[in-house]
Amino acid sequence: MGMQAVSESLRVASPIDQVWRAWSDPGWLAGWHAERVEGELLAGRSIQLIWDSLGIAIELDVVAADPPERLVLRGAPAGRPPQTLTVTLARAGSATELAIRHEGFATREEREGTSAGWQVAARVLAHYLAHHAGRPRRCSAAVAPVAARLADIEPWFASPGQLFGEEGRLLASALPRQIALAVDGGAGVLVLRAVQLDPGAALVAALAWSWQPDRPAHAALVARLEPALEQLVARLGGARGGAA
Repeated sequence: MGMQAVSESLRVASPIDQVWRAWSDPGWLAGWHAERVEGELLAGRSIQLIWDSLGIAIELDVVAADPPERLVLRGAPAGRPPQTLTVTLARAGSATELAIRHEGFATREEREGTSAGWQVAARVLAHYLAHHAGRPRRCSAAVAPVAARLADIEPWFASPGQLFGEEGRLLASALPRQIALAVDGGAGVLVLRAVQLDPGAALVAALAWSWQPDRPAHAALVARLEPALEQLVARLGGARGGAA
């Protein structure tokens, strides 16, 4: 039996048809969620969500697609129980009420990480629709294992200027696991993520996304990803296993 479901809700200041498109049009879905989407979001079909910069791909069955109000996706991550994602939209004047329900977790860490992920993703979606709807997104990432607990990482995520030289504008905070900052000069977003692997080891990731990637500010941010994580690993006492 799965653990308690994750739920996230947000009023998005965009009309329901536009929010539905952001979930159901592969090009728009790749504008804020997965980096690539293969397949069609039609009931009875399947899709692949792909994050090339992280080397991750997930296959999901489209259980229901009832525009513009309800989308249900189901899949079984490798070695784990099936999970179901239900997205419900409701008109709220010129805005939209978004409700996300995700269920079927094998561990508490997986559930809490997913909860943080949707808290951040819903607000990145709202930012995308408000400022960059329909534009393709360029994604870059740096990932590092570190011998640390989430509590050790949290202060660095809470003050990202220590690592990246700029604070950005806060979009969403789900500390200690995730935070998202709007980097207006680079027309993009900086997302920091941490996953606890075991009591003494975590995986940290810094992701830079831009909808106008030719801006010099975005190139400068991408160039800082790897050095910033190297600095974080060094400050926290080295990578998992004690190797600096």
